Amino acid sequence: MPEVSIISPTYQHSAFIGDCIRSVLAQTVQDWEMIIVDDGSGDETAEIAESFDDPRIVVLRRPHEGVAGLGRSYASALERATGTFVAVLECDDTW
Repeated sequence: MPEVSIISPTYQHSAFIGDCIRSVLAQTVQDWEMIIVDDGSGDETAEIAESFDDPRIVVLRRPHEGVAGLGRSYASALERATGTFVAVLECDDTW
């Protein structure tokens, strides 16, 4: 079980998702899992996230629901999370 589950909801963030993931990979604490929940992006967001060859990174794809479905996106990530702690990192942000 990882110490930290990082939950990252995303939609249309192909310009940012790579930097977001690389910022997590660069952390000194390495006992984590990152759960990215893609809200049906029409760009390459999910594909870019899936291209990282790290088993700690999981991409969940959901049909697009927009802001109304944001709570369901978080709930999907929390259902999958196995960490002791939960951190939220929006996919257009970096650490």
